[in-house]
Formats: sequence, C-alpha cells, structure tokens
Amino acid sequence: MESVRKPLGYLLFALGLILLVQFIAFPFYSDEGTLALDVWGYINIGTAVASLIAVVVSYLRWREYDRADLRQAVAAGGMFMFSGAFTIMFFEQSLSALWLLGDGETAPAWREPIWIAIDVSFPVLMGWVGSYLLRSE
Repeated sequence: MESVRKPLGYLLFALGLILLVQFIAFPFYSDEGTLALDVWGYINIGTAVASLIAVVVSYLRWREYDRADLRQAVAAGGMFMFSGAFTIMFFEQSLSALWLLGDGETAPAWREPIWIAIDVSFPVLMGWVGSYLLRSE
C-alpha cells in the first residue's frame, strides 16, 4: 500500500481538479451539442471510481486511528462519513437518471441542485483524501 499512496493521492487531486474545471467551463461551451454531455459522461466514470477509492481509503484510516487521540478520531470519522455520504448521493443521482428516465426524458428540475452539490463537494473530498494519502507514511 505504501508504494501506491503518493500516486493515488496525486490521481485523486487531478480528478478533483478536472471536475472543478469542467464545472466552471461547462456553461461556456454547453451549447455545442453532445460534446459537453460526453465529457460529463467520462468525468462521471472517474467520479464513481474516485468516490469508491475515497470510501476505502477513509475506512482504512478510520480503522487504524489511535483511540486516545480525539483530533485524529474526529478527522478519520469525518472523512469516512463525508466520503460515504458523497458516494451514496452520487450513485443515487447517477443510477436514478440511468434507470428511471426513459429515452428523451430529462431529469426533474429539483435534481439540479443535488448535482451542483455533488460537483462542488467532489473537489473538496478529493483534496481531503488526496492530501491524507500524500501526508501519510
């Protein structure tokens, strides 16, 4: 696991940065047809994989923390709960859009703020987990 920590940390940082740039740039080129939706499709695959990696890494951190150190306990528990909640929210949104919408249907308007919350919280989560992987020995 030690040889994978730093490259995985940099990968998670990069995925968070990619989604952040796409989230900011999307309104400027979204009128160009399906290119914008294709880019989101590829980013969603990376987001799914990265969120599962974040859950595993945060769970392993949570299992190994020293029970005497309150600061470490709060940080490990917070990372695990945040990554778990993010993963559940992301997969609920993705799978409901995939399975519940027919061809040509669009998602209800109330789902848009949830996607915005996902797009804003993903770089934060990847920064948190990535920095933990880069700091840990």
